[in-house]
Amino acid sequence: MFYSDADLLSGRVRATYTMPMYGASQPNGTPSFHDAHLALDGGHYSVDGQYGFHNWNGARDVNDVTTIIHMFDPRPGRTTAYPSTAVGYNNRFIERGVTGNIGQRDTVVAPFGRYNIQEGNIGTPAASWDKWRLWRYTFAEPTAYPTGGGTVRQLNPTTPNGSVSFGNPSVRILDAPDGAGQVMWVSYSLFAEGAGPGEAGSLVYWTHI
Repeated sequence: MFYSDADLLSGRVRATYTMPMYGASQPNGTPSFHDAHLALDGGHYSVDGQYGFHNWNGARDVNDVTTIIHMFDPRPGRTTAYPSTAVGYNNRFIERGVTGNIGQRDTVVAPFGRYNIQEGNIGTPAASWDKWRLWRYTFAEPTAYPTGGGTVRQLNPTTPNGSVSFGNPSVRILDAPDGAGQVMWVSYSLFAEGAGPGEAGSLVYWTHI
């Protein structure tokens, strides 16, 4: 935690936090922010929020969610974490044919709703690099984190050379580079095993909203 630009530039760290490992099987990975906001208490800044990550459950990667209160509070005993396996959320993707890992996700809040873009493998857990697919989870629940109450639709990006395997989604709402309103900025990884000729690597695109 840096309190200011000056802190960042000078390397003055006000507080650090290491999230504890979750689940009997490890590792945990690919964290994402469902929601986070700054809190001020007793002259100390901290962050309250909900975060996504994935955990190897002994058979495959599944998604988890944790609520952390007073993250980065420098006072001992102030930070509390409430991690849990997102069973309902994972089941929405399993119902749609995800048989392998349920990995990285990113949350975006747009003028027309709250969504997760989620990667899911329709092949063998920890394998089948040509079978990573993308899914859009539309929130129906009032919470900032997904509970499984929303709906899932598979996304099928089209590339010039016919790539089919996509993962590591990232999505943001940004000011348009041409100054005309806002854009939705999206990036994926195109895995070599499912990439069209010359397309393996990063895919980035944006569109006005």
